[in-house]
Amino acid sequence: MKSLIRKFAERIYLSYARAHAPHEVLDFSECLAQAVTALILMPVLPHDQQSATLRLLDGFQELFAETHFTVLLEKNGATRLTTNENLQILTFSAEEVAFYGLPRKNLQDLVRARHFDLVIDLHEDFDLVATCLCLVSDAKLRVALQHPKRDSLYHFQVRVAEHHSLELKYDSLLKYLTCFKAWSHVPEPDLIAA
Repeated sequence: MKSLIRKFAERIYLSYARAHAPHEVLDFSECLAQAVTALILMPVLPHDQQSATLRLLDGFQELFAETHFTVLLEKNGATRLTTNENLQILTFSAEEVAFYGLPRKNLQDLVRARHFDLVIDLHEDFDLVATCLCLVSDAKLRVALQHPKRDSLYHFQVRVAEHHSLELKYDSLLKYLTCFKAWSHVPEPDLIAA
């Protein structure tokens, strides 16, 4: 019964979110270059896959050296993460997710109270809590791995073959972001009107 209620709530929430999502044209490279704050929505992963996430976080911090990162994940997944000057960790418990699958108001307010220029959802599969928090953040640019349920809710999605490992998917995501961020430093050509 609980899974049926969650599926129904997911369908209603996604329909509402798609209807109210702003459809604006963004300059990805400009948004990435100007990102001062970023939220990373991290899944709880098995121990053998956590190293891929830690390497990805290091890659993000290297690529976005001037950006302050906030990582949001469930409490039981924060064991190997450590904070530093540009990395803050926020955790939430299972009790902060309602029985119908959406984050409760206090968890949404935790994200809503901060300003984020960029949100990166690292969930490999669709996660309703992460998608809701991503939309609540009101970030200018929302990035994720490609999934059909994420279609119009994220500005930038990286498509990687399903059979690839999570580490390879994360590497592809980092490479795409690196390319777009580097593109912002390329000077525009001088155009002469004819």
